[in-house]
Amino acid sequence: MTIGIAGRILAAIQLLLGAAAGVSAMGWFPRETEGWQRQVFDGSEFRTGPSDGGFSVWVRSGYLPSGGGGGAPADGQRLPPGFGAVAGYCFVQQAGGKLAGKESRHPQAGVAVRIVGDGLTREATTDEGGYFAAVLPPGSYELQGRAGTARVEVESGRTALVGLRAGKRMVD
Repeated sequence: MTIGIAGRILAAIQLLLGAAAGVSAMGWFPRETEGWQRQVFDGSEFRTGPSDGGFSVWVRSGYLPSGGGGGAPADGQRLPPGFGAVAGYCFVQQAGGKLAGKESRHPQAGVAVRIVGDGLTREATTDEGGYFAAVLPPGSYELQGRAGTARVEVESGRTALVGLRAGKRMVD
């Protein structure tokens, strides 16, 4: 059976629409099926699932994480053999307010995050969205930010995720 010119055009349009919508070229499947998982920060921890409009990061075993939302990376950069990564979100938590009585989080750009552990000290700086990442050898680390600290365990080929609160602001 041969495919006519109209069939080829339709197939090309479907392929283009699929790429624009963040789906696989092999079918109408989310990119998560290609090994990437979206991890969403809910205010206290990261969880797997769809974005709720807040901060999210894409992770895949053996690859550098990709932060700041958006779609899953088409290709990723592999972690060096024997190394893992830590990635996170640095934010200020805001609570209260007459018009907005719920909590919200605001990303903190330019925060120096000091990473200390196993005889090693590194520093990562947050981007405009509050995202930071560092490649590290496996081990236990303490992350120190403006007003908070967190402990993480980094494993070879894996990404440890952390939310690092840089402060809290109360609003009337």
